[in-house]
Amino acid sequence: MRQRLFVLSLTIWIQLFAFQLFAQDMTVYDEHKNSELIFKFSPYEHDESLPNYFISQMAHAQSRLRSYYKYGISANIHSLLIKQKPNHYHIIIHIDSIIKTGNFNFRGFNFSRLIFPHKLYFQYQVKELNSGNTYKYKKSIRWKNLSSFIIDTTFTDSTNRGAYTLTDEKWVYTFTKQQKNAFNTALNNIELYYKEGKKLSDIQTKINLLQPNNIDNITLQNIDLKYLIKDYRKLLMPTYATTLSLQLSDPGGYYHQYKTIGRQLALLKTTFDTKRAQLDSLYFTKGIVMLKDSSINKAKEYFNKSLKYNSNYTPSLYSLSRIYYQNRQYGKAEYYLNELLKLDSTTTKYTQFANELYQVLLQKGKALNEVENYNEGLKILLEAKAFCKRNSTVIQCDSNQLSKINQAKHGMYASFLSIAGAALQRGRLDMTEDYLNIADNYQKAHNDAITNSKEVDALYTLLATQYLGLSIKKNKNLEFQLSKRYWQYADSLSKAHKLKDAQSFVQEVKHQLTSTNYQGSIAKQKAVGFQSKVAITPIKTGVCHSTTEQSMKKSYQLHFDQGTIYYTYHRYRKAYPELKLAQEIAQRYSIPQDDSLDSYLAKSAKVIILNNLSKARTYAWGHKYAAAKRMLITALKNIKTDKLSNDSTIQQAIARIKISLQQQQNDALSKEYSKSLLKARQSIDFKDYISTEKYCRQAIIITKEHQYLPLDSIYPMSLLNKYKQAALYQKKLQEASKLITEAKIPEALNLFSDAQKLFYSKKLSHFGLASESLYHFVTSHNSKVMSDEAIKFALKTNDINTAIDLWKEAIGHHWIIPKNNAVLCMQLLANADKRQYPDADKKKLYNQRFGNNTSFKKYRKYYYKAF
Repeated sequence: MRQRLFVLSLTIWIQLFAFQLFAQDMTVYDEHKNSELIFKFSPYEHDESLPNYFISQMAHAQSRLRSYYKYGISANIHSLLIKQKPNHYHIIIHIDSIIKTGNFNFRGFNFSRLIFPHKLYFQYQVKELNSGNTYKYKKSIRWKNLSSFIIDTTFTDSTNRGAYTLTDEKWVYTFTKQQKNAFNTALNNIELYYKEGKKLSDIQTKINLLQPNNIDNITLQNIDLKYLIKDYRKLLMPTYATTLSLQLSDPGGYYHQYKTIGRQLALLKTTFDTKRAQLDSLYFTKGIVMLKDSSINKAKEYFNKSLKYNSNYTPSLYSLSRIYYQNRQYGKAEYYLNELLKLDSTTTKYTQFANELYQVLLQKGKALNEVENYNEGLKILLEAKAFCKRNSTVIQCDSNQLSKINQAKHGMYASFLSIAGAALQRGRLDMTEDYLNIADNYQKAHNDAITNSKEVDALYTLLATQYLGLSIKKNKNLEFQLSKRYWQYADSLSKAHKLKDAQSFVQEVKHQLTSTNYQGSIAKQKAVGFQSKVAITPIKTGVCHSTTEQSMKKSYQLHFDQGTIYYTYHRYRKAYPELKLAQEIAQRYSIPQDDSLDSYLAKSAKVIILNNLSKARTYAWGHKYAAAKRMLITALKNIKTDKLSNDSTIQQAIARIKISLQQQQNDALSKEYSKSLLKARQSIDFKDYISTEKYCRQAIIITKEHQYLPLDSIYPMSLLNKYKQAALYQKKLQEASKLITEAKIPEALNLFSDAQKLFYSKKLSHFGLASESLYHFVTSHNSKVMSDEAIKFALKTNDINTAIDLWKEAIGHHWIIPKNNAVLCMQLLANADKRQYPDADKKKLYNQRFGNNTSFKKYRKYYYKAF
C-alpha cells in the first residue's frame, strides 16, 4: 500500500512539473474554481427520474420532506489550456479534493452507498473563438477510491487560426436499473427488519416464560420450545444482515437480539434435552420428597412418571414395590419387584426384599387356608410359587409350599361339594348338578392333589335318585312327558359318571313306569352302600288322571279367553303372552285348540315385532345405534320363534333398520377419513411431514377398503406424493438421532449426510424446511465420542470450518480431542487460509483465529508448517 501511494505521489509531482514546462509556451486559459454536484429532489424532472425516484420512495409517506434529502460531491478544479508550437494545444484539468457531502438516512439506515451514481463524468468544451466551433469532451472519473484526478489531453489546430478557450465545465452522472432494484430491495428489507424485530420481542417474551427447572411442566414447555425454534428459524434476519450491512449498522438492535436469542434457544434446547434425559431421576427425587412428607399418592404419581420416561429405572421400581408392600397390596408389589429383578438381581437390598415378600405371601396364603378362604388362599399361594420360580436365582423356595397349595385345592374341592349338598337338601337340583360338575372338573384338573372322587360319585348317585323320585311323581300326576324327561336325566347321569348303584335304580324305575302292577316307591329306598346325612324328599302321589285333564282344559280356556279380550282392544302386548300360554297347554296336554288361536298369535306377534322395529329405527335415526342393535337382535329372535321370517312387511322393516345401521358405519368411516386428512393438513402447517405421511396413508386405506363410499382417494395420494421426500428427510434425521442413542455414531453421521444431500437435491427448502448444520446436529447431542467422530467426519468431507467450530465446542466442555484430529484440523485450515490469503502473515492469521488459547497453542506449529 505504501508503495502504491509513493508511485501516485511521484506521478502527480512529475505532471505538475510538466505543467510549469508547458506554461513556458503560452497559457491560453487558466482557472481555479469549486464545482459542486447536488443530488436532490427536482420538481422540474418527472418522479421516475433518478435520484427523484429514490427520494420519493423514501419520503412517500411525508412528501414535504423530499426537499430535505440532499446528497452530493464537491471538488476543487484547476483547468489549463496551453498553446505549444507549432499549433499544438495541451489541456490539463486537475480535479482535486473530491468530497462526498450530506447523507441519505432512512429509518436509521444510510442509503448514500446505494443511491450514489453508478458512473461519474466530467464534461467540458473546447471553443474556437474565431469560428465559434466547439468540441465536446466527456471523461469518466474513478471517484470512489481516489482523492484526486487529472485529465490530460492534446489536440492540433488544423485551421491555424488559434484562439481557443475552455467552456461549459460540468458534472454528468448515470444510474442503472440494478441500482433501482437494489434500492427497492433494501427499502423492503428495512420494513421487514422492523417487523421481525417485533416478532423477536414476542419470542423473547415467550422464552422468559420457560422454566427448565419445573419438571412438572417440562414436557409441555419442551413442545413450546420446539415451536419457538420453528418460529425463530422462519425469520430472515441473516438475509437482511447481508443486504443492509447489519454487522456495521443495526439501528434497532434487532440483529444483535436475533443472534442473542439464537444462542438462548440453543442453550435452552440443550438444557431441556438434558433435563428430559434426566427426568427419570428428577421425578424419582421428587417422589422421595413426597414420600418423606407422607404424600403417598403424590409419591406414587412421581415414581410412575419416572418409569414413563425410563421403564428400567430401578430406584423407582423398588420404591413403588415397597409402597404397595407396606399397603398390603402384594400383587402390585410383586409386579414391580419382578420388573426390578429382571434388571438387577445382584443388589442385596433387592434380593432381601424379594425373599421377604415371598415369605409374606406364603404366610398370607396359609392364614387364608386356616379360615377356610381357600379361593383367595390358593390364589396367593400360586402367586408365591410363580414368584419364587421366576426369581429362583435369588429366592430359596419353602419346602412346605406344595403342601399348602394342595391343602387349598382340597379345601376348594370340599367347598364345591358342600354347596352341591346344600343345594340338594333345598331341592335345587339344577344348582346341585352345576356344582357337582364344577367339583368333578376341578378334581380331574388337580388329580395330583385330589386323588379320591368317591364323594362326587356319591352325590351324583343321590342326585340321580332325586330325579327318579320326580319321574315317579310326575307319572302318577299323569305328566308323562315330564316324567320321561326326569327319568332320562337320571339315566344320563348314571351313564356319564358310571354310577353302578344309580344304574340299578334307573332300571327299577323304568320297570315301575312301564308296569301298572308295581307297588313299591323308589323314593323310599337308599342307594346300596351309600351313607349320607342328605335325606331323599318323599314324593306325594294321589292326583288322578281325569282330574288333571279337566283342570288343564279349564286353564287353557281361561288363558285363551283373556288373550282374545286383550286382542279385541288392540292390547297386543297383553294378548300375546296369554295366547302363547294357551297354545303351550294345548300342545302339552293334547287339548284341541281353537282354529283362530294361531291367527291371533301371529297377528299379535307381528304387531309387537313391527313396533319394536319402528322403535329401533327411531333410535338409529337419533344416533343411538347400540340401543337400535339390541332391539333388532331381540326382534330377530322373536321372528324366528313365531315363524314370521317370510313376512314381507317385517322383512322391509328389518331392511330399513340395517340401512340406518350401515349409515352409522359409513358416517364413522367418513369422519375417520376427514379426521385423518385434517391431521395431515395440520401436520403440514407444523412442517411435521412424517405425521403428514402417516395420516395420508390412513385416509388412503379407508378409501381402498370401503370403495362404495364417496371418498376422494386422489387428494390424500397427491399429498403423500408431494411431501414424500420431505417426510423421508425428517425420517433420516430422526433415525440418525436414534442411532446416536444406540452408540452407532459413524452410521448416524453417514445417515445425516445422506439427509442433507436429499435436502439439497430435492430443494426441500420450498417446503419450509431448514437444512440442519452438522455443527448443530452434533452439539445438540452433547457427547464427547460424538464430537470426536463428527470432527473426523467433517475433516473427511473437507468441512474444515465445522471441524474447527466443533473443536472449540469440545474445549468448552473440557474435552480433549484425539491428537491426529487436531493436527489434521490445523493442517487443512492452514491450506485453506493460504489459498484465500496468499500474501498474509501466517502468525497474524493464527492469532486472529485462536488468540492465546492454550488448547490450540500446542498445535500451532502444525499450522505454521502447513501454511
